[in-house]
Amino acid sequence: MSNVNTTTDPQQSTNKKYGRSRLPTGTARRRSGRFLCLCISCLLWLMGGCDDEPPTSIIDPVARSTVSRRVSESNTVSGNSSLSDVQHPLAENANKRRPRKYSVTIAPEPEPEPTWEPPPLRDHAPMVYVPAGEFKMGSSFWDIQDVLRFFPAMGEIINHELPQHTVYLDAFWIDVHEVTNRQFMAFVEGTGYVTDAERIGYGMIWEGGNFWQRPRGANWRHPLGPGSSIEQLMDHPVVQVSYNDALAYAKWAGKRLPTEAEWEKAARGTDKRIYPWGNTWNPQLLNSAERGPGHTMPVGSYPNGASPYGALDMVGNVWEWVADWYSATYYRKSPRRNPQGPATGIHRVLRGACYINGRSTTRCTHRDNHVSVPEFRVQLGGFRCVRDSFE
Repeated sequence: MSNVNTTTDPQQSTNKKYGRSRLPTGTARRRSGRFLCLCISCLLWLMGGCDDEPPTSIIDPVARSTVSRRVSESNTVSGNSSLSDVQHPLAENANKRRPRKYSVTIAPEPEPEPTWEPPPLRDHAPMVYVPAGEFKMGSSFWDIQDVLRFFPAMGEIINHELPQHTVYLDAFWIDVHEVTNRQFMAFVEGTGYVTDAERIGYGMIWEGGNFWQRPRGANWRHPLGPGSSIEQLMDHPVVQVSYNDALAYAKWAGKRLPTEAEWEKAARGTDKRIYPWGNTWNPQLLNSAERGPGHTMPVGSYPNGASPYGALDMVGNVWEWVADWYSATYYRKSPRRNPQGPATGIHRVLRGACYINGRSTTRCTHRDNHVSVPEFRVQLGGFRCVRDSFE
């Protein structure tokens, strides 16, 4: 009787116990490969978006036979079994799959900053920008009382600064400094303009009080009479110019004269300050009677006395023409938005005081109309211009 090995394979016993038969090694590997491909295809489907049907070609018998046939054909032609040359059915489905949909929120682009340079003008004068908005115009009751403590005789003069009221202005540009002799000369030489002083034959010189001189030949070229000259004063503010002369220059330059409201806002800003630099008097920040040399100074000589917007010499140096007719009661009925002054009048308004004035008049709110008819010209008076904003 031959010896027969009756040892039982544990795995076979387990398979028989649970009614399973052991699969050949090749079959197990094929099933594992199909399962792995199915997992990969489902993963790719999830990554590509859930709005397509899940790929089934990887487990489809027809697709499987197609892959086998392509591999066989490739081996027949090229003699190698590289799968890189095989077009997998999953790749075809991937090409047809719609891209993933994303929800993207695009932030709005910020508005561009305004250009802080106006278009070029004939006089090439630097200008500063005053934005649109409200400010307080005029003096309060307590502001007037502070002035009267030091200068009680001014009671009747400064009451026309009352009441303090709110004004809204559109944006505008204003010259950094007063118009200079150099700029005014370019205007005269370019147009042949003849000033009121030249046409009438004399200008005026004021030395305080009621003492006036009317020297023959005094004009913008000879501010103090025939013996004076502006040859060494080309960067000083032009003087001996009337309201009419200032208006003519402004039109030539493509600008205009400021209204009282525009001038005051450019000088004091929106915080109701008394002086362009603040609320504390400082004679070192302007050309005035307290500390000045007794004559005009080159424009921009006091940079630390600049207004909140950067305008220089808004008080001191020379008086400045504005566009408004004068009315002592205008503030009581002034329109809230862009006031233009009274429709008619006798005198125009002068602002800013000059080098022979002191603390009482070199305030942002001071108004002068003493003798300022449109033909009035004096060695103490000049002007600056504004232009509208194009925003």
